[in-house]
Amino acid sequence: MSDHLGVRAPVAVVTGATDGIGRATALRLASTGWIVAVVGRNSDRVASTAAEIAASTGRADAAYPITADLTSLAQTARVVDELRSWTSRLDLLILNANAIVQQRILTAEGYEANLAIGLLSRALMARGLEDVLHATPNAQVVGVLGEGLTRFDIADAAFEREFSAMTAVGRWQWAWQLWTSGYAAQVPFAVNSYQPGLVRTKILMGDPRPEFRAQVQSMLDAQGVTPENSALDLIGALKRAHQDRLTGGYLARGAEPEVRALGERESDREALDTFVRAAIGSYLPRP
Repeated sequence: MSDHLGVRAPVAVVTGATDGIGRATALRLASTGWIVAVVGRNSDRVASTAAEIAASTGRADAAYPITADLTSLAQTARVVDELRSWTSRLDLLILNANAIVQQRILTAEGYEANLAIGLLSRALMARGLEDVLHATPNAQVVGVLGEGLTRFDIADAAFEREFSAMTAVGRWQWAWQLWTSGYAAQVPFAVNSYQPGLVRTKILMGDPRPEFRAQVQSMLDAQGVTPENSALDLIGALKRAHQDRLTGGYLARGAEPEVRALGERESDREALDTFVRAAIGSYLPRP
């Protein structure tokens, strides 16, 4: 545990920390004295990122590597257990892990893969680490996401109707923001969403349509920001959210914080909360 090492530095957990915004943010935080848990699904890249942090900071304990596939609730629960054993302090939980799964794939637990990593694993991480966050003054949770919103019938969470990857992404982004807007009102720490704008990462380049990839590449070349600059933007947004005591909000690069209109129906929030509770309940740490 960081406490057992005699370290009083702030502690962050960054998921999706081996590439793009996540990696740049983990490196930036570590360079300013934070201890960072580096969570990713590729063990070699997790080890490489943790080693780079240790080398650049001169502190062997500056990074704590964890390898897991966060489309799996079982593996996410293992990450939660490992983090709870590692530290009793958690100042910042950055839920950045994402993947645009191009086909309709169900996880071992039976959930559509995009929804599993974008909503369910994030809800499990926040709920599973809730008491640690609660015990840390001024703790923050932030979910990094894109711009799109697609409302859907919670009863079709397995996406049994016509599938498209971008629609699936829009679904979890809508669901995450709707879930966190209710969750933020229940906990004493801040819970927000962050939209970084157009960042020069590879996530959109897996689309099977050549014309779409060419359009994205053109936009990235003309307007995209580097992951390093995006990390600075994210950290700056978190500082402003703390200063403004914002929770349940939507932070977008270059825009004023807002509580975003989600286009939900009256029954959506309750249905989504029931769905999330049922999905993650058995994976939460036991009292």
